[in-house]
Amino acid sequence: YQMIPYWNQKIVSLPEKVFATFYVDRRAPYQQVGTGRARRALMVLLNNNNEEDLTLRLRMDWNALGFEDPTRLKVDDAVFHEGAKIENGELMTPIGRANMRLLAFSEALADGR
Repeated sequence: YQMIPYWNQKIVSLPEKVFATFYVDRRAPYQQVGTGRARRALMVLLNNNNEEDLTLRLRMDWNALGFEDPTRLKVDDAVFHEGAKIENGELMTPIGRANMRLLAFSEALADGR
């Protein structure tokens, strides 16, 4: 995986005290999953704000992560399972004060998996 650190990422604009680091598999255009193919990327999102919980609606540069069609994306909140989703091409996720999210993005396979 290629790391795109929070201090150098241009994939998403974030509120003050919120940071994102990305991990993208650049070794091959697709990673084999079962009998189909799926592209994957990870986002570590950190809310370094001790004052309030946030609900974020973020416009992402999906192409920079290797995704061409955000309507085919799935997002998994791998640690907290608190309702991250992609709606109208935007990432929506809650994040508590002084907390983090580990979000895994993948393209849905042709059969919907």
